This record gives sequence, structure tokens and C-alpha cells, in this order.
Amino acid sequence: ASGTSVEAGEQLTYTLTFSNDGEATATVDTTDDLSGVLDDAELVVGPIAEAGLTATLDDEVITITGAVPAGESRTVTYTVVVEELGAGDGVLTNALACPEGIPEPCEPEVTENPVRALTVDKSADPVDGVDTGDVVTYTITATNIGEGDYTNASPAVVVDDMTGVLDDATYLDDATAPSGELTWVAPELTWTGPLAAGESVAITYSVQVTNLGDHELVNSAGPVCATGLCEPPTEVNIPLPYITPDKTSDPETGTELLAGDVVTYLLSWTNTGEATGQVQSTDDL
Repeated sequence: ASGTSVEAGEQLTYTLTFSNDGEATATVDTTDDLSGVLDDAELVVGPIAEAGLTATLDDEVITITGAVPAGESRTVTYTVVVEELGAGDGVLTNALACPEGIPEPCEPEVTENPVRALTVDKSADPVDGVDTGDVVTYTITATNIGEGDYTNASPAVVVDDMTGVLDDATYLDDATAPSGELTWVAPELTWTGPLAAGESVAITYSVQVTNLGDHELVNSAGPVCATGLCEPPTEVNIPLPYITPDKTSDPETGTELLAGDVVTYLLSWTNTGEATGQVQSTDDL
């Protein structure tokens, strides 16, 4: 309905109805201006006119002509698909002009459907020098960059997939957001809530590094939309070092020694992780 927010990929079907409440056949000769629609959407069906009417699209204007018998109605319908936010003004505005001969006064029938669109950004602190035992805090920022509102009835949804994090870290179950609702069902954290046009919401949570997996914290968060035309998830990748120490001796350990024998020790540190790591070690002689 007019006033309802829509999103990219969604279909809108418009119905123009001409009702004759008089006692004689009525002539229809009017136009429907689609210029405020086709800057944000594509016409995919129609216009389709019922018997007695003709609907012709010329550029961005539909011309409707014909006749409606006394006591009856006739309709013209067409369908558009909302495009991603771009060159348009973010609002599907549609005006049906008053037919000639209609009783005065007459205001054109206008519908408006603002387009809503969700972008999601994600960051981590810290991102450099992260090692076993460290706590990493993630911040997800969801912003409604459209002209329409996400409401309680049609909320914005953001999902953070921690699959690539939980092999190397433990979720601390501390997620917070100033509005909306947070749901944790491993391995996904979901935020759901209203978000007015131009508004943002920040979601934060933390993990503690165990470094028991592939030595990378790979994490993504993105919007969910029924049409599938959401922006792709934002990924944050934090590589981790994994350093293992080793010590050998020559002669090898367990060999019996005599006074005057020389023993050479070799201390080694091997990094099998994905990032440069720091060595801080002691050797007790």
C-alpha cells in the first residue's frame, strides 16, 4: 500500500480503478505518470487493461482511454520491480491524473513507497599483534541509507557468522546493542529491530583467542533481505601467530658424559601460524 517501505528486488503491483457511479456510459481519457517510479524501479508486467479500456505506455506515461458502462468498474494494472538504490530519489512516486469531466474538485491520486536499504560495516579491536589469550572486540554498524523505515512489522536483520572465529576463539556472550533484539544461536549472532531512514545501530561483542584452529579469525556480518539483493557481508580477517619452542642437545639428551666433554644446545622457535609472532622466552642454565 502507499506509504509502505519497499526494498530492492521487491515487486509492486499498481491498480488503477475507474468506477462509473452514474446512469450513462462514462468516457475515460487520462494519464498515469510513472516518471517518479521508473527512476527507482523497472516495469516488468503491463500495463494490462480490462475490456473497454486501452492502456498505452509512451516513454514514462501511461495513457488510458475507453469507456466504463453505468454502474460498473474497469481496471488497469502493471507491476514494477524495485532496483537497488542508485540514480533515483529513493521514493516510488506515482500520480494518476483526474479524467476530464470528473466532478470538481479533484486531486490526482498519488501513491508513495519509499525504498529502504541496509548497509553493514564491521571492525575489530585490536587487529594487529593478536595472540593466544587476547580479547578481540568486534563492532558491527548497520545503517539505513534509504528513504524508507524498517519497522517492528518489517524490521532490519543483521547476521554475524562466527564460524571462522570459533575454531580459534571463545565467544564471551557479551553482545550489546542500544536497540532491537540480539539472538545467539551458535555460530550466528543475529540483530533484529526497527531502523528509521538515515539511522544507524552499533552492535558489539567480544571473543577470547584460544588459537586452537587454523590460526585465523575470519568473520563476516551482513544484512538479511527476503529478495536476496542485499549488500554482500563485510569480512574481518585477523591472522594469528602460532609459535612452538624446541630444544635439542649434541650429544642428545640421555647421553652419559665425561669431564671435559662439550655439549652444544640448539634452541629453536617455529611459527606455523598466519602472522608474525613475538618470542619472549628464557632458558634456565
